[in-house]
Amino acid sequence: MATDLDTAEDATIASGGQTWFFAPHSDDARGIADIHLFRAVVDVGQPQPTSLTIAADSRYKLRVNGELLSVGPAKPRRSAWFFDEVAIGHALRPGPNAITIEVLSYRSNEHGNFSVRRRSSPALHVTGVAGDTDLAAVDAWRVTRLPVTVSQGLYTVFLGIQEETEGNAVAADFHYPEADDSHWKTPRAAVGHPGFPAAAPAPLFNRPTAPLSLEDVNFVGVTAREGDLDPTPLLRGEPLVIPAGRRIVLDFDAGVLLTAQLSFKAHGPENTRFEILAAECYELEPIFAPWARRKGDRSDSRNGDLYGDADIYTFADAGQHHYEPFWYRTLRYLRITVEPASAPVTLTPPRLTRIQADFTVTGSFHSDLPLDTRLWEVSERTLRACMHDTFEDCPYYEQLQYAMDTRSQALFALHLGQDDRMVRRAIEDFADSGEFDGLVEARSPSAGAPQYIPGFALYWVFMIADHLMLRADRAFSRRFLPRIDAVFAAYERAVTKDGFVAFTGEEYWNFVDWTSQWNESRGVPVVRHDGASTILTLMYSVALTNAALIAQECDEQAKAEAYAARAAELADVALEGSIDPATGLYADAPGGLPESVHAQVWAVLTGRLTKTAAADLLRLALDNPALAACSYAMALPQIQALEQAGLSDLVDWSPWSEMLDHNLTTWAEDTTSLRSDCHAWGAVPLLYFPRYVLGAVPLEPGWSRVSVAPRLGNRSKAAGVIPTPHGELQISCERRGQKTYVQVTAPMAISVEIPSDAVSGHPAPEPGSMRPIAFTLDRGAE
Repeated sequence: MATDLDTAEDATIASGGQTWFFAPHSDDARGIADIHLFRAVVDVGQPQPTSLTIAADSRYKLRVNGELLSVGPAKPRRSAWFFDEVAIGHALRPGPNAITIEVLSYRSNEHGNFSVRRRSSPALHVTGVAGDTDLAAVDAWRVTRLPVTVSQGLYTVFLGIQEETEGNAVAADFHYPEADDSHWKTPRAAVGHPGFPAAAPAPLFNRPTAPLSLEDVNFVGVTAREGDLDPTPLLRGEPLVIPAGRRIVLDFDAGVLLTAQLSFKAHGPENTRFEILAAECYELEPIFAPWARRKGDRSDSRNGDLYGDADIYTFADAGQHHYEPFWYRTLRYLRITVEPASAPVTLTPPRLTRIQADFTVTGSFHSDLPLDTRLWEVSERTLRACMHDTFEDCPYYEQLQYAMDTRSQALFALHLGQDDRMVRRAIEDFADSGEFDGLVEARSPSAGAPQYIPGFALYWVFMIADHLMLRADRAFSRRFLPRIDAVFAAYERAVTKDGFVAFTGEEYWNFVDWTSQWNESRGVPVVRHDGASTILTLMYSVALTNAALIAQECDEQAKAEAYAARAAELADVALEGSIDPATGLYADAPGGLPESVHAQVWAVLTGRLTKTAAADLLRLALDNPALAACSYAMALPQIQALEQAGLSDLVDWSPWSEMLDHNLTTWAEDTTSLRSDCHAWGAVPLLYFPRYVLGAVPLEPGWSRVSVAPRLGNRSKAAGVIPTPHGELQISCERRGQKTYVQVTAPMAISVEIPSDAVSGHPAPEPGSMRPIAFTLDRGAE
């Protein structure tokens, strides 16, 4: 199937014009990847605005005179490799300057970071002029392979970022112009990258998302886990001297979980050995690393310990050494172990440089309930920690963009900031995956074997509909209608004679949720003997309804009507064929018994039940402890179903409160495996508070017409800001007695509809007016 993805970005570097630099071949393979350092020394008179264009296979870090300026490129997808444009003029100084670029290159698709596609060749593409030096010329550069062995890791099995280094004291000097690199080699140069298919060499596309931001942050605490030394001078920026023959173990506390480049300097004798372990939390010894864990209070260092994969840095010679792993680390706690050395070792304070997507937050929410503030803050932190080149499921363990996770993350991000580039990128990434006449892959981009989770292809459709409603870019949405048709065609091929969806075969993982009742089946609910699934059929119906909205807004009326009709047909078949007369609940599989809340949630979301019937169904389900409950992964659909049924009083934040009680600073992945402490599908307050407390719901795409109907619940006050394509929508409300007073300030392009029972106030202004809107609701406590 033809796609429009090749026009998604402006290709500024055609494949035929790319000059790539390659490191000299070496038969001395170390680990799963090589790290090479490319270096150019340039003379500059008066510094001028200067920028470089950089791409790499697989990943680069750019420094000028030792200052880290950029990390990239954006992770490539199947049909697009990306480059960065990086301004370096501010870091240049009169006279000689060192431009250094570290390049990490994975050797194969079987190992390394699963989210990073690669061509298995250490390669660098650079263009730009600094002073009189043309940096596109190969003779401007020298290159050496660094003495680092990269391994896959046990805990970080999907990443391949762990390092063991035998470092030299002079290594850091090469980031500065004075060092002598005459013993290094000149790179090989070639036009075009031989790893790209010869028949269709890939052009380079400009980075589709914002560059990664780099921000220095400080550790807030340090304790000596082992060794009788006071480490607190390190927090004051002072070095710590470790006597000869002394082993010391230091645990540093970052205060919150974050993703950061890590570095420190140390001076000591030859064979000094450091072990560096980044961890999310303190915990009891894992049951089965990394999958099954025992976690309680994440800050309990007395009863718990830190577990994870450690880096090893050994001094190959005496002197001052600089440790900095190539890939950023996800951590809340950092353990540095210094083994006994033959002479004193001096450790300087370790540095953290927070790295995440450069995303401007303009959305906000606050109320008079302290819990609301904590829910919002932790949700924002969790989402930001899962945003780098793409959305990510969990930054510590996988860093993969999965469709189910990403649908939630994208919706939250659209309520948190105006920048939608990462959402657009995610939609394109999934469209550019899988077989073009079938399902999109469950995760994209990915260097691993294709993975198909049928339900995740539907979350991709939800993502497109969400983006259309919140940003109204119909031309962008229209591009994906053929790919949506291909997904639906795969679903139609899976429909049984009696009208249920049944994906069978080893290539499909019919995952729905991480819930304890489905642990042994890896998140898969029961299906009929032929694979028929009520849940998947209902989900398909909801996806068809979403696709009908997309088609309608893209002037595809016939397609919209066909989607809507098919959605109703499938939902009616599934609801009639899976209802259990004895309980009034829907079974996970036709002919079976009710076993999950999930089936009831998706039944409500089809829209085929009356509001009263939907409310009765959900009350019945949530009161039944025998049913598999929705986890954090399903929090968004469950809350949407509750709100659709008018049951806002049943939204339960106690699982989030329990995480706060356990001193998490980001939301956990689940309550079953307890593996990841940072998973942004739990950041649902970022949507819930603006949409269901402040009551701001777009009635037309792009917020051109919006309903504002606040529901304070047990709050007395609430206020917030919602980003829209037209500017910020500001809402504040306060209950005094039985009345709720509401103030709305809307951009002039937005038409605001207020509740019909508003007892007083100014009428909603027509587009073109900027005056505030005020109204009062006489509803008492809601």
